[in-house]
Amino acid sequence: MRTQGVIGAGVEAHEGGARPAGLDLQTVLLDIARRRDQLAEHVRRARPRSIETLQQVLEDLHDDQPRMLAHVRRVADAAVRIARALPLPELACQHVYRAALVHDIGKLAFPASLIDKDGQFTSEELAVIRTHTIAGAAILINVPYLQAAAAVVASTHERWAGGGFPRGLFNDAIPMPSRIIAVADAFDALTGHVGEPDAEIRDAANAELVRYAGSHFDPAVVRAWLRVPEAETVAC
Repeated sequence: MRTQGVIGAGVEAHEGGARPAGLDLQTVLLDIARRRDQLAEHVRRARPRSIETLQQVLEDLHDDQPRMLAHVRRVADAAVRIARALPLPELACQHVYRAALVHDIGKLAFPASLIDKDGQFTSEELAVIRTHTIAGAAILINVPYLQAAAAVVASTHERWAGGGFPRGLFNDAIPMPSRIIAVADAFDALTGHVGEPDAEIRDAANAELVRYAGSHFDPAVVRAWLRVPEAETVAC
């Protein structure tokens, strides 16, 4: 059961030492900004207006990132289940689903060598990676169908008790959809690498969520997730 780097806001406990040879931080940041702007223009021109058209845009953007696409779809499915278990109104549930589908879109602006890195991150790398939620929000903000999702995406790595990023929000200052996506994202990070998780893996992942409820996660959201039937059908 791998938990390191998952519950700890996605990249915690990896921070290492000096900058590795060959890392030109300024060049990396400029490349990320350039790619972010290209993605924003692509999404704006595509003009998604429904879940169906958004799914098509995401398929195009993730053409060379099938694992990431599978991840965001699993997270979206889990997130809408949580939203309905809370329960939220159906329109709010659809908003959660839409935001969850694009919660990692900012990572598409980052070099794969950084996003997929195994082992320790330097403090500089960690600081760069933590900007992916802001990059995602910037990609979405000028797309009418996704404007509301931008603020949600920006806050998916905030923590219930504070200390998350990018703004250090806590408790009810964190948008509810962001709190929901945080739990769904963590569960998938703990289980998604094994395909369809069996009962033992699900139970171990849920135990981690319970362990961090009240610190990283909204306890009410974790409780709602634990009430979700495994076989529940998602329709949005």
